[in-house]
Amino acid sequence: MAARYTGVLARDAEGWYTATCPAMPGAVAEAASRDEAIDGLQRALAAWLDAAARRGERPRDETPELVADAVAGALRDLAAEGAPLVVETIALNLPAAQVA
Repeated sequence: MAARYTGVLARDAEGWYTATCPAMPGAVAEAASRDEAIDGLQRALAAWLDAAARRGERPRDETPELVADAVAGALRDLAAEGAPLVVETIALNLPAAQVA
């Protein structure tokens, strides 16, 4: 069974996409297209999980508050640069073996 996490996707004033996962701080991908950003985030999450496993750590518990804080942060960043205030949440499915 796959593990499901929420990703936060935002497009900056120059048209670049940034994708993050609130449960895995520091896992970030930036790309010129939405699909490339999501693919990059999937790879970043796999690397994050690998490094965390070596340290005996796990992702944060995903709560509505954690996701809301990430969305609010993305909106603040967009507002600061004068970009449209549009943020998307996406479902990220990771193989359960990666998360275990």
